[in-house]
Amino acid sequence: MPHRQIIGSSSGHLHRLWTFVEQNPAWILRTEIPMPGLSRLKLVGLFGAAIALTACGGGGSGAGVATVPPPPPPPPPPPPPPPGPPPIPDGSIGLQSNLPFVVVSAGGQSDYSPERWPVGPTKLSADDVQFAYSAADGLYTISIPDFETGRLVTLGGNGSYDESGWINFTGTYNTVTKGDSGELQDLRVTLTWPEFDDNLTYSSLGSWSGYTKDAEGNDIMSRGVFAYGIPTLAGEIPVTGSAGYAGQVRGVSSDHYDIYGTVDLSFNFASGALSGVMNPSVSDGWDLHPLGEYRFRDTVYSAGSTTFTGKFDVPGSTDDSWFGGYFTGPQASELIASFKAPYINPFSQLWGTITGVWAADKK
Repeated sequence: MPHRQIIGSSSGHLHRLWTFVEQNPAWILRTEIPMPGLSRLKLVGLFGAAIALTACGGGGSGAGVATVPPPPPPPPPPPPPPPGPPPIPDGSIGLQSNLPFVVVSAGGQSDYSPERWPVGPTKLSADDVQFAYSAADGLYTISIPDFETGRLVTLGGNGSYDESGWINFTGTYNTVTKGDSGELQDLRVTLTWPEFDDNLTYSSLGSWSGYTKDAEGNDIMSRGVFAYGIPTLAGEIPVTGSAGYAGQVRGVSSDHYDIYGTVDLSFNFASGALSGVMNPSVSDGWDLHPLGEYRFRDTVYSAGSTTFTGKFDVPGSTDDSWFGGYFTGPQASELIASFKAPYINPFSQLWGTITGVWAADKK
């Protein structure tokens, strides 16, 4: 039973306070106000049980004061964006020379169908890639098949960097103007930074990729590699002794893979003999897959000549192959060359073609 207690009626009104102390205790204040001509108006107010128990000091029911949970903490601020690439280091983006460069190149075009991908080297002609430097204004001009000759406009750098700057700067990527205008072509040219390769001083490497349209308006992709250098003058070629050269291979395949590797050449300057071997590898984007030894055969080199040519013994194939190049730098200190040869794709086991360039220095 609830406990009932009359609190008082000094005002002429009857006040009763019933205090419930059972499972759901509450205060109920009941006021009866006599009013003439009207029935009694009963006002009932319900007050929180927890307040009643707290005020009375009683209760062992375990009821507590309801609280609103605090709002969740705000989310942490987003991490700062990674640093942008640093500015290009001071210096020329390529080799500098008062003499015209010698250039070799290899590449082709494709509408993304392997059978539409003709590849082949320059074969020592000036009909494909041409690359020139102007000492007057410090600008480079390039000519690539199916594109307009134009000036290089540097867009940025290649390599790794952190917030403190470049860790390893390998070169620049550039676009090309249409002639002397400011209009740009859909063409990108990369140049190896002259100081990147400690072994090469008078020779360097580059690559290109771009798009043109065919007669129906379809995109045609063009890509390839080139090597250029400061030529060795005819009177500076050694005519006695011998020398070995070691270099790097860069190229493309008829099924759109990148080609890397090494090359070793041995010249007898007195007798006019040349021997050597190329060790190309195909890249799947992550790993390199060696293609075996491509040993030189049918080489042509005459004592005092600034050029050389030859073919390969290709593992498992008797198809035609070719390489040819130039000496660069004083006393034939370096060389560049282009090549073309059959290869067997290690992924599909189908035969295709690899083509590319070399840049090598004297050991």
